Order: sequence, then C-alpha cells, then structure tokens
Amino acid sequence: MDAVPEGEAPPGWVRVDEDVRGVPLWRRQDEPCYVATRDTDQLLFIDAALARFDRMSGDELHQFISSR
Repeated sequence: MDAVPEGEAPPGWVRVDEDVRGVPLWRRQDEPCYVATRDTDQLLFIDAALARFDRMSGDELHQFISSR
C-alpha cells in the first residue's frame, strides 16, 4: 500500500463537511461507512478490512464473529 499524501483521501473516500471534535470525518463513497481520523493512511487499512469481509461467506463471517 502506498502512503496517501497528508490530508488527502485515498480513492473511494470523501471528506465530510463536519469534523468530530476537530478530527476530520471521512465517508466511504456509496456506503454508510464513516471514519474520524487525522491519519488518512488509516482509511487504507479500513478498505483492506472491509474487502476481507466482502469476500467472506455468511458462514465464515459468523464463525469469525463468534470466535471473538
């Protein structure tokens, strides 16, 4: 994963007009996923995690959640 220039969102993320206690709020395009972070590289990690869950079957997801 390449680092994202500071203050710029990686592809698929947009900055929401509002902040959360001074921390920028980001929204994943076309999805109801919001993240408050100053470190836009964190959005890349969230993308990777969400992609993993998208690939899981219902049974795999249930097993993953149950094991926590």
